[in-house]
Parts: sequence; C-alpha cells; structure tokens
Amino acid sequence: MVSSRHPSPGLRALSLASAAAAAAVFLALFHLGRYDGYNAWPTRYHFPDALRVGPGGLSRFEAFRFLAFAAATPAAMATAAALILARFAGAGSGPGSMASILACLSRAVWPFHFLWLLPASYLLGGAPNMAWLFAFIFWTSLSALLLGLFWPGRPRPVSSASQDAASRPGDQAPDALPPPSRKTIAILAAGCIAFILLFSILTILQYHAGNLGYADSGFVAEALWNTLHGRFLYAHGFHPPMLLADHFSPIWLALLPFYALVPRHETLIVASAVAIALAAVPLFVLARREWKDDRSALCLAIAFLLFPGAQHEVSSYSYGFQAEVVAIPFLAWSCSSLRQKKWKSFWLALLLTLACKETLTAVVFGIGLCLGVLQGDWRRGLAVMAIAVAWLFAVTKCLIPWLKGGAGDYYQLTHFYGHLGGSFSDILATIFKQIATAPIDTARNLFHREVWMFLAQMLLPLALLSLLSPAALLMAFPNFFMMLFSQKPHFFSIFHHYKDALVVVPFFAAAIGVRFAFEGRGWAGSLIARLRPEAGARRAAVLCAVSLGLLAASFLHAYYFGPTPLSKTFESKLVTLTPKSLALARMKDRIGLDASVATTHRAGAHFTDRRQLYVLRLPATLRPDIIYEADYILLDTNDPWGDPKNELVPPILETLRKRPDFRLVARESTFVLYQKTGKEKPP
Repeated sequence: MVSSRHPSPGLRALSLASAAAAAAVFLALFHLGRYDGYNAWPTRYHFPDALRVGPGGLSRFEAFRFLAFAAATPAAMATAAALILARFAGAGSGPGSMASILACLSRAVWPFHFLWLLPASYLLGGAPNMAWLFAFIFWTSLSALLLGLFWPGRPRPVSSASQDAASRPGDQAPDALPPPSRKTIAILAAGCIAFILLFSILTILQYHAGNLGYADSGFVAEALWNTLHGRFLYAHGFHPPMLLADHFSPIWLALLPFYALVPRHETLIVASAVAIALAAVPLFVLARREWKDDRSALCLAIAFLLFPGAQHEVSSYSYGFQAEVVAIPFLAWSCSSLRQKKWKSFWLALLLTLACKETLTAVVFGIGLCLGVLQGDWRRGLAVMAIAVAWLFAVTKCLIPWLKGGAGDYYQLTHFYGHLGGSFSDILATIFKQIATAPIDTARNLFHREVWMFLAQMLLPLALLSLLSPAALLMAFPNFFMMLFSQKPHFFSIFHHYKDALVVVPFFAAAIGVRFAFEGRGWAGSLIARLRPEAGARRAAVLCAVSLGLLAASFLHAYYFGPTPLSKTFESKLVTLTPKSLALARMKDRIGLDASVATTHRAGAHFTDRRQLYVLRLPATLRPDIIYEADYILLDTNDPWGDPKNELVPPILETLRKRPDFRLVARESTFVLYQKTGKEKPP
C-alpha cells in the first residue's frame, strides 16, 4: 500500500502534467495581450476585447477550446516525461535515482497549480492583468526555491575554514573565508564587463538616435566641458548658471579626469554603466560573507546585474547620467563594510554617498537606523543619523542658498512637497497630523496601485527573499516614507531614477535574511527545519534553493521589464538611427566647436561641447531674445519633449525669416538651421 505521504509515480506524473498545463495556459493567455513599458507610466496591461468571455467576445465553449488547445502540447510533453521517469522508478532508490528526482519535481511544482485560478477567473468573465504576471513570477520563483530545497543531491563540500565560520554564531571576522576561486572571479568580472558593454552600447545608440534630451545628463556634460575651459561647472539652465546651485553633487568633479580624456557626452553614459556594474562586486562580497558560499553569492551578484531597476538607470527613462547612479556602488560598499565591521571603509563610503546628492541623506539616515536595529550598534547608528540630518540642513539651508547668492529657497521642497508646506518643519508637521487624525484614509491614499506595482517590481526579482529580514529593510524606510508623501508620481516607477537610493536595499536584506534562515533564526528558519530536518544538509539545501529562486525570478523580471533586446518590452525604435537622427548629425557637423548655439531640447544634448549653449525653453532668468545672440539657431519643428504643443518654435521661425542678420543654412527632416551673418537690421 502506498502511503499518502509518498504518492505513487502515477500521481506524481499527473501533478507534473497539471502544473505544466497551468503554466502553458497562463503564458498562452497573457501573451495575447500587451503591456506598456517604456512609452507609458505606470505599466499597464491591455488584453484584447475580442478575446474576453461574454457579449461581443468569445463564447465559453470557444474559450474552453482555446485553453485546451494551448495546454495540450506542453501538458502531453510533461506527462510523457513524468511517465518515463516513473517507468524507471524501480531502478534504484538512492538520492540520485529517477524516483527521487520525480519525487522532488512533484513536490516543487505544486505552486503552479495555483495558476489554474487565473484561467478560471477568465472563464468567469475576467481578463488577464498585471496581477496575473506578478502571481506567475512569484509562483515560478517559489517553485524554483522548492526545487533547490528538495533536490536529492548531496550537500556540496565546503572548506574547513568555511565550516568553522558557519558553525560559529554571530558576526565573523572578514578573513574567515578563503579567497574566491579564479573561476568565480572570472565569472563575476565577465558579468560586469558584459553589463558595461551592453548598456553602454544601447544607451549610446539611444543618444545618437536622438532619444536623450538635454536634461539631465546634458546639464552635467555642459558643466564638465565648461569647467575644462575655464568656467567652473557652468550650465546655462540654472540661476546662477552653475550646476551645484541645482543639486549639491561635488562627486561630479571626480569625473573630470575621465571627461578630460574623452570630452564627449558618451563618457557620462559609460560612467553610468560602470557605476551600476561595480555595485555587483560589494554585493558579492556581502553575500559571500553571509552565506559562506561562492556560487550562491555569485547568483546574487548576477541577479543584481539582471535587476530591471538597475538596468533602467543606464537607459530608457533615466535621461542619461544621474549623480545618484554614482552613489549605488558606494551604498553597496557601505552595506558590505557595515556587516564586516570595517568602519574606516564604512565611513568613507557614507561620505562619498553624501557627496553624490543631498537627496541621498534619507537612505543614509536609514543606514543609521539599520545599524541600531539590526546590529544593536546604536552609538554608531545615532551618529550616522545625526550626520545625515546635519548634512541635509547644511546643504539646503547654507550651501545651496549661498551658491544661489541668497536668491530663492531649496526648490526641491516646493517641487515635490509644496502641497504639504513650505519648510521642513511644516512638511513634517502636516505629515504627522495626517497620520494622527486620519490614519486609515491616509494609508488608503498613499498605498495606491502604483505603490504596490513598485513594491512588486522591487521585491519579486529576489523571490521576496528580502522579506526574511525586516530589520535590514528598515534601511529603505525613511526614503520610502518620503516618497509616499511626494506629489511626483514618477517616484514609484522602476523606469525612472528617483528610486536609485533603494536599489541596493532589497539585495542587502536578502543576504541577511537568507543567513538567518539557514541558521534556523526566525520563522523561515523554523519552516526550513521542518521541511529539511536532515542534520548537516540544511545550509546546502537552503543555498541551492536560494540560487535557483534568485536566478528564476531575476531572468523572468529581466525578460518582462528589462530594457535589453531580449526583453519583452524592448523598444527597438529607441536605439534605431532614423533619417531624423542622421539629419541631426549632419547639422552638428556644420557647427564648429567655437560657435555658440541655440537649439531645442533633444538636440541640445548633442551641443554641450560648444562655446555657449542655449536650450529652449529658456529659464525665466534669461531674456527670451538672448537666443538671437547665438552664432547658430537649430530648431526641431517636432520636438515632443521641448515643445510638445508646438507653440514655442513657430514664433521663433517667423522672427528668423524677418531678421536680415540670420540666413537659412540648411533644412532637413524636421530640422531648420539658421546662421548669424553679422548684418544688422536697418534703422
């Protein structure tokens, strides 16, 4: 008699077939629709009305026939594979036998059975949506975790140093592990180099295709070029015309040597890709120290390189180079140093983080909070929080106003939080008043659809492993708290740079949480002890499960939300040279480096290395007619970023036609180029 705890091979085969059919039906249904990636925010899914069940759509019989056809082939293949495994079940009962593998697979695929709820809701009149996709990714990740947990192979051997380190509780010295193997280092280096090459090429193509505007990396390119030519961080779009008057980011000066070697906009694009790739190294060191396993730590580093939230920092909606991107490796470095208790490195990483942008004080404050709660080091934690607050007030109340010549307040407050008040104290008072007087309504207003979408896209790529350590997630709390109350909806989009400070946090929390799990600490450790009570095998089983879960979740998210040519949402038009972009390149060749230029927004990114640049629309501090002092005026009559309503360029063109001191040089595609002739208007 077969025990209920040990199903027969036939039942296991049926379970595998059912799981495969559920996945096939989901994929067949979901991929009939489309969802917006780059071109719309937030991401929304669109299912064809003709395929919905009900009036004007499919009949229930047609829907059932469609689902059955979609599931037939993969279900038949899965059933055949399972029956073959069952046929050889009696060949042996060792840990590596077909019977053990079949048992492992049948235990691992049970999450896929929940996928039947989705086509069931479809038959009742519902339609696929983004929740379907998130459920599929979660259940796939969970299945991969279970597969690693129950795989019948023996635990991998570890070095004696690793065994000793793993057997001692608490934090270990950083020299408890032997150096990583050359193969591990080579794979990590290859992954980082591949990331740098791929995203540098993609974003440079995006730039030359005319799909990066003057904001934001154009500001920095212009400021660095002018610094090399005698005008310190001069950028005409600010008042006063200096970049530090906008955001206090002295880290820009560290880029000067590289920009001096290659004074081109593309240098900043490559710098962004290098910064993101370098963050994978301290994350690998962190995971290796916590898990005492090179291969699993390597999986975490690869997961970071596949993370759509990191990939989009180089391309797509990132608007090119951002100072916060440079902070990402410093934040990862500070997390690694924090756990290793390398305090000199820790303080240096924090100072470099603060030098990137004053808005990063929130995540630095969170690091101090994490130091106190997670590691019990309240003395250093309070010191970090005090430094973060002091730096924020020093920059916003003293440095930036001084650089502005005393004119104007810190505009970020009114731009993002003006609906709450005009000062830090007013904003905080309003926030706490809302929470105290109407907590339920406040929570309902704050946690809207876009917030849940954002949380899913930040946590699901790590198979929700970050939730194993809520104390480590506290690092993100201050920044996330302020994001909730902002009036800028783009804060909650993985396509934009506003969430840069949070990119590292889920990986830090996952590394800590997994360690707690295989040490038997917390609810996860207790659950794993029940699932795999074998002495000595728990740690290897957990790390195997973690590796598979991370890779499964990461690859799925990279496919569905990443900006690479292999992703579902890849927009080839972003990187495709068009007649318009080629026309812009020819216009650029006509204008010498010693000339001054006035141009529209997207074209402005290509003239940051000119003697004087004016980009429309001009800031309020500049005279509107200052553009007519430029040597060349290049206008794009179809610039959806700089002139979306086409109300700015036509009056300028009309004026240029009437001015004798300008002549038409070229007209190509949507571009019109005028050159100053020196002839004055007659009296």
